[in-house]
Amino acid sequence: MRTEQAIREFIASRIAANLSPATISWYKDRLLPLAKSCPTLPHRPEPMVTPQYIEQTKQSFALLRELVRDVLVRDRDYGRVPGTGNFLWDPGASQIIGSFNCYPGHRRILSLVDDGQKISVIVEVPIFSRGTGNEVGSGIGASSTMETRHKYRWEENPQVWGYSEEAIKTFKTREKEGKIEDRISYSEPGTQRASQCGYKIGF
Repeated sequence: MRTEQAIREFIASRIAANLSPATISWYKDRLLPLAKSCPTLPHRPEPMVTPQYIEQTKQSFALLRELVRDVLVRDRDYGRVPGTGNFLWDPGASQIIGSFNCYPGHRRILSLVDDGQKISVIVEVPIFSRGTGNEVGSGIGASSTMETRHKYRWEENPQVWGYSEEAIKTFKTREKEGKIEDRISYSEPGTQRASQCGYKIGF
């Protein structure tokens, strides 16, 4: 049986099951490239898990642990995010991806919400093999202006953003370079839309 035919029949069944367009797109992005590398499905597929596969997997995990221990640097390549456990950061992820002779592709936006009170986005970054050019994996990240690190910012003149003198008296303040700044929020009444403020969520 032709691989492409089998994939399209599977995708058609998922569409009939009323799966979301994002899920259907996800299936297409990952399955259709398989038809190029394997045009025909084998009649008797070989077992996926073999003693050799298990041994190779164990060696790969051992090398990854060694990479984290001897190459990656805490607080530069990975570290703790307040309120969570240890996280792998972009520099560390880049080193691990590079160690497998791979590289990241362009970001795909899976979800974007901008309702005037908040912005939330989910993105996916594909990973490609330098040897074959095929996509071999991906990473998914999410961010929102409702997170503490994005929800607030420091401003010298909160009045510009529509806050009253009474409201400003309740704000937290700080002194920076001899100037007093107030902490304001994107989502509180009186502020403009986050997108109108030129706000950019960072990944």
